[in-house]
Order: sequence, then C-alpha cells, then structure tokens
Amino acid sequence: MSSSKQKSRSSLDLNSVCGPIHLRVVNHELTTVATGTESLKVELPAGEYQVEMGLGEWRETRSLTLQPGEAHRDHQLSMDFPTAFPVGRLDDWESTQLQAVSTLSHEPAQQLGSGGGLLVFARYLDAEEVRKPATLSGMELWSGDGVRIMELADAQRQESAAGWAGTYLEVRPGAYRLRWYERRLSRWSDDELIQQEQAVWISPDWVTGFFFHVSPYDGRPNMTGMSVHMRRVGEGFEGYAGDEERRQNLASELALESLRSGEPFGMVQREILELILHAKYQDPMLGIVGAYALLGERQQRWSVFDTVVRNLFKILSGHPDVRALRWLGKLMREGEDKTHTRSDALAWPPMIYDGCMGVLERSWDEENVVVRNSLLEQLGPHLQHRGPWTAWEVFYEEPMSLSSEFGDTGGKTRGLEDNPTTVLNRVWQELDEASLRKFEPEAWGSAEYQVGRFIAQRKSVKDSRVTFADLRETGLSRDLVTQALRRLEKKLQY
Repeated sequence: MSSSKQKSRSSLDLNSVCGPIHLRVVNHELTTVATGTESLKVELPAGEYQVEMGLGEWRETRSLTLQPGEAHRDHQLSMDFPTAFPVGRLDDWESTQLQAVSTLSHEPAQQLGSGGGLLVFARYLDAEEVRKPATLSGMELWSGDGVRIMELADAQRQESAAGWAGTYLEVRPGAYRLRWYERRLSRWSDDELIQQEQAVWISPDWVTGFFFHVSPYDGRPNMTGMSVHMRRVGEGFEGYAGDEERRQNLASELALESLRSGEPFGMVQREILELILHAKYQDPMLGIVGAYALLGERQQRWSVFDTVVRNLFKILSGHPDVRALRWLGKLMREGEDKTHTRSDALAWPPMIYDGCMGVLERSWDEENVVVRNSLLEQLGPHLQHRGPWTAWEVFYEEPMSLSSEFGDTGGKTRGLEDNPTTVLNRVWQELDEASLRKFEPEAWGSAEYQVGRFIAQRKSVKDSRVTFADLRETGLSRDLVTQALRRLEKKLQY
C-alpha cells in the first residue's frame, strides 16, 4: 500500500463502559462497515460515519467524522437501554424498582404450594411514560393441565409513583401457564379478544422471575421483550454487589436480542457467551440461554456444550429446556450423546422457542422425543413467535388431561395399523374442499382439520400427490399427523 493511501486511512478504537452492548459502524452510503460487542477496532477510510449502539429493542446513534490519518479512540461509550429486568441504567428510577423486586422476592403474596416460586414484575421504563398505574390485570396463572388458579392482579403490589406492579407466589414445582388476552384488530368485523399462553416451568428450590415492560396505553404488561431470570428460593433478587453480575445480565439480554431480531444464537461473541455460562449456578436461565448459543455456533464446541448441559442437569434435572438441549445435542450428532443424562421424552414445551420448535421438528425423525398426546405434540400450528419465548394461541376449551408427567410415557409411540403413506394416499383420493366444509367451526383448530386443509389446498392447486414428508410443513409432530390421518380416514368413510 502506498504511503498516500496509508495516510488517507484512519483507525477507530471503541469500547463500552456499560457492558456488552452491540456496536455497529455505518458509512455515508448506509452500509455496515464494522460490528462488535462491547469493543471494536477497525481501520477505515476518512469520512462521515454513524456509530450505532444497541441492546434488545433499544438503539442509540452518534455521528462521527474521521479525518485522514486520524486515530480515533473512545473507551467511554455509554447508552441508556432500559430492559425488562431493571439492570440497563441503574439510575434512581431503576434502582427503586430493583429494590422493589428484592422486597417482593422475600415476601410471598400467597402460598399456593411449597418447593418453588414464581415472581412476576411489570414496570414502566421511564417516569415520563407513566399515564396509568402499572397493573397485572388481565394476566392469569393456570396449572399445567389447564385449570385456572388465579388472576395475578388479585395478589399484586403496586407503586404508582415508582411505575411498577408485581407479585411473588410460593408454588409447587412443575408446569404452569401464564395466560393473557390480546385484542385482534379487524377491518371487516368486530375486534376480538384472543387468549394467549406462555409456557412456565418452576424447578424445585428455585424462583423463576418474569419481567415485563408496561404499555403506557393501559398500564398492562407488554409481552414483547420479556426477560426471564432465576434465583434460589430464599436468596431473592438482590441488588448488585458489583459490575460483574450486571454484566452477566446485560450479556443475557444481548443473547436474547439475537433471537428477537432473527439472528442465530451463534452470533453472540465468544467472550460474552463465556460471561453468560459462568453465571449458570447463580441464574440457571443464563446457562440455558448460553447452551442454546453454543448449539447455534457455526463450529460447535461439543465438549463445552456437553459439560454445560451436564451441569445444568444437576441443577435443574427436570427442566424442559435442559432436556430439550440434551435431545437437540444428541440428534444434531446423529445419536451421539456425551452429556450422560436421561433422555426421557418431552411432554411440556421448553420455555425457549427454538428449543420447542427444535424438538417438534426432530420428532419426525426420532421416536420418543415428544410424548404422545401431550400438549407439546399439539402446539405446532398454534405457536406464536414472540422473540425467544414459547407462547401460543389457546386452541382448546376443556382442560387437557396430562397423565404421568403431562402425557402418556408408556413406551414407544404407536403408529397407524397401516403404513402412514398408504393411509395418506386413501385420504388424498377422497378429500376435497367440500369435505372440509363439513367440519364444525370449533374443530378448525384440530389436528385433522390442519392436515386435511393442507392436503386439500395442495390438491386444488397442483392436483399432485402429497408425500408424508410434506406434512412436516403443518408444524405438527409426526405422531400427531399420523393420528390425524387415521381420524380423517374415518370421517371420510361416513
């Protein structure tokens, strides 16, 4: 390179003082020229640039002009990024709310059981947003087998001036659901309220905390941007003794940002990933997030992954995400497993969306991944993509009977008496749009209707055969598709 060209280039050296925020440099043509996490060093041509700092949903941009040959250094980058869990700024507003979280986690509002805890906390991100008191109104707690337990607002504490509402419940470990209602707007008919549910798992001796932003329009929790953290029962969600714990939680938010924006977990920088993984004994949810990040790396470090999953299994042996990670690690290596943990079939949805979809997709190729007739098996077409978390639109009216560990675990799943492809061919011959119109509206969410509609639409467009593998696109598990075909065949016989 000539000396004139060397003189025309400049160097940029950036570092954040507030933890692992995402850094991006954009040139005058709006082209990204450099990215980094927490720090960034790059040589660039002289000119005008924008430095974007981000975490979760939040962005802050600064203009920068690089002179020819300039060595620009800024190791004091900072930004405000209020997160659902109050660790982004720790100004007076957030410090007050964090103290409220700590107090709540030591003072149960109700004792519904023993052995575990559920904390729900919703907050305004800034004092200027407060229009109505924050409230948990409209959010309900349901048992894993579909029985309504309570409305959380009945046990909430509120501080209108401080912009928060929350509650802490002592509960029995196991599966639960958070249910809420969303208004679906329509141009052609009256708006309708849609019931949504979020998978919850309470591990023995642990408190699982759900943290939400509050909508300034009605004061209720905004499900987008939710964060989940864990603490041991009795320890509580205390304030931070130093920067390290705050950095760990910020690193977790950065990892969740990858999923919210559609990027793979594997894009998280290795230094940040190590920070998350080291926190798994204090907050196992960070370990779960880190394990999914390991699974998404382009070059998997299987020895590290196996160690992390094995340690998580010791802490949270029955947690569906830990079990999903174990299954996904095994199936991605064509059956090889070095975590040395149990491989029971899953019946309850993992809390992380990627884990839920991962086991559903792989249940097509591997038996005993998903329990037959379980809630997890039926979720596929009803899942809602809400960033990293598993949520779904309620598609049932009666409580679902979930025997054993929320499903029938009696050996291998049963298939059709005939070969599934044979039954599919018979259904294809008889099925058409007229057949589907015979379904009552309340059956439109059923597996057989989903499968039948898929077949009929393919047939009407192409009049070509639908293979059994094509039915993977319905989002249902292999066993549920098999059962649906059998029920469809019986319906078509009458």
